[in-house]
Amino acid sequence: MNFLDFPSKIGKLTDQGDEKTLIGLSIVIKGPITGTNTDLNGQFIINIPQGKSSTLVFNYIG
Repeated sequence: MNFLDFPSKIGKLTDQGDEKTLIGLSIVIKGPITGTNTDLNGQFIINIPQGKSSTLVFNYIG
């Protein structure tokens, strides 16, 4: 497999109540060890393997 087999997903995560950005939130694909974190603006990019369903898991302490 090469990098092109993994399309990127881009998003921004904010608090549902006050819409503040969630800095440092971890995002991983359930199963394989693939993940990323949100930046100072709550934005992230993660590569998702093609051809199968994936579940994203979000973890945040704060």
